[in-house]
Amino acid sequence: MHHNLYATPSDTNYQDTAPSDVAIFEPPHRPDRPMYPIQQFVSRIAQVSHKKMEFFLRDLDELLEDYGA
Repeated sequence: MHHNLYATPSDTNYQDTAPSDVAIFEPPHRPDRPMYPIQQFVSRIAQVSHKKMEFFLRDLDELLEDYGA
């Protein structure tokens, strides 16, 4: 089996961030993981208006705390 891997550096400055801050959400494809389409929810977050984003993120943080995350 042969695979190609291509990489290029980003010109974007992500000051005060680390690689551990990155999260990638893929469609479910592993049998040992829940089959919930989490990537669709994450994609919808990008559709929240700028005016409502702060309130949304506060609500999301509270919800995650309720679930122990």
